Amino acid sequence: MTNPDDWPFPWTLGDRLRKARVNAGYNAQTFAAMIGISRESARKYERDIIAPKLPVLTAWAHATGCTVPQLLGNPTHQTRSEERRVGKE
Repeated sequence: MTNPDDWPFPWTLGDRLRKARVNAGYNAQTFAAMIGISRESARKYERDIIAPKLPVLTAWAHATGCTVPQLLGNPTHQTRSEERRVGKE
């Protein structure tokens, strides 16, 4: 995935979801099936018609190699494992 620090904050959640999916190399139909949602739901999420619930965001993040906070627009958020490593240095 591209460096999340390059993501402009004016993007909507739908914009970030689409960018994450596209950068991970998935077409919409394959991706939706892979994470267990309908293509129509994925389309609505990416167009900001409806907001995905946390289980969908988690699956989306896992499948695209990013974190839920990154999808929500906080690209500098560290994962818990990263926080533990930083604390040990």
